[in-house]
Amino acid sequence: MKPTLVGARGQTPDEFNPDPYVQDGINRAGELFDNNRCKTFISRVLQRAAADIDARWWATKERYTSDGNGFYPAVDFASALGSYANAFNNGWVTASGNPGAHDGSVTYGTTRPTGHYPVSWNDEFFSLSRNERGLNTLHEALHQFPGFVDATLANAESFVDGQAYRDYTRDQNPVGAASQNLNELIRDYCAPR
Repeated sequence: MKPTLVGARGQTPDEFNPDPYVQDGINRAGELFDNNRCKTFISRVLQRAAADIDARWWATKERYTSDGNGFYPAVDFASALGSYANAFNNGWVTASGNPGAHDGSVTYGTTRPTGHYPVSWNDEFFSLSRNERGLNTLHEALHQFPGFVDATLANAESFVDGQAYRDYTRDQNPVGAASQNLNELIRDYCAPR
């Protein structure tokens, strides 16, 4: 049976219960982040993304305020993962019940950048290894900050990794291309070695 609803709202006994998979993804994301290489990289990415959004103050309603030294308080992974866990506990993390495979790639999850930043996991998420669930949860948790869309995060990661910024609007699938780059760098810095 396909997954239905995840989070604080329960299922009837005969329904697939995705809650343990999602909770394990949260736990594993936290464990992966505890690796110093991952922690340093993700922390720098989040700070860079906040600075990039702050620099575009005229083009967005999102606001991040630095402490005067270029540090953005409360823009950190603990806050991101806590927001994601809160979304899970409030029923804003759902199983789409749909496959995410299309055009030769797979979309495991999607965060809608409005309201409570709900996350929807596609069928393939539930068959991932524990490490892959953790990496994908880490990715979606980073979207819990307003304005932290795939292109912003991917370009912040590229900057931190010493690569040039990329204009994703030129890609056939801008969101997919940015998301794929984001996943590649998360995997490079956070996957177990």
